[in-house]
Amino acid sequence: MIQGIGSFLSGAVLLEPLIVQDNIVETMTNLVGNAFLVKANIVGEMITAMGIIMLGSFLYIILRKQHEGIALTALGLYVMEAVMLGVSRIGTMILLQISQESVISGHPESLVELARLCLEFQEYGYELLMLPFAVGATMFYVLLYQEGIMPTKLIYIGLFAAPMSVIGTLLGLFDIQVPMILFIIMFLPNLFFEVGSGIWLRWKGGIEEA
Repeated sequence: MIQGIGSFLSGAVLLEPLIVQDNIVETMTNLVGNAFLVKANIVGEMITAMGIIMLGSFLYIILRKQHEGIALTALGLYVMEAVMLGVSRIGTMILLQISQESVISGHPESLVELARLCLEFQEYGYELLMLPFAVGATMFYVLLYQEGIMPTKLIYIGLFAAPMSVIGTLLGLFDIQVPMILFIIMFLPNLFFEVGSGIWLRWKGGIEEA
C-alpha cells in the first residue's frame, strides 16, 4: 500500500508537473527552480523500490507453499522492477545536474541535447519497469486466488489490473496514443488493488494478533 501511494505521489505530484512536453529548456528551468521537489522524488522512488522488494518478499513467503517456482519467479520480477526504478532515478539526478549547469551557461545546445537524452532515458526506464511488475504481479495474484486468503472480488481487481498495466505499458513504449480516460482505466485499478489489499492484509493481521 505504502509502495503504491508513494510511487504515485513522488511521480505524479512531485516530478510530473515540472515536465513540459516538447520544451526541454522550460523543463530544465522548472527542475532547477524546484530542485527540492526533484530530490524528494528521487528519495520517494528509492523508498518505493525498497517497498517493492519488501512486498515481493512478503508475498513469496506466504505463497511459496502454493507453487515455489511461480512465487520465486514473481519475486525475481519484483526485484527487477525495483532495480530498474533505481536506475531510472539515476537519470533524474543527472538531468538535474545538467539542468543546473545549463541554466548557468545560458542553455548551450550541447547541454540541451544531453538533458533531452537524460529525460528520455528516465521516462523510458519508468515505463519499461512496468513490464516485470505486471507479469510478476499477475503470478502473485493467481497464487493469492488459489490460496484463498483474500476476498475473491478484491483478487479479481488485481487480476484485471495487472494485465491492463502490461497493455498500457506496451502502448506507451511504442508511442501509441490513447485517450486519457483509457490510460487511467489501464493503470488506476492497480493502485486501488494495492491500497485495498494492503488495508485488508493489515486488518486481517490485526484481527489474528488480537
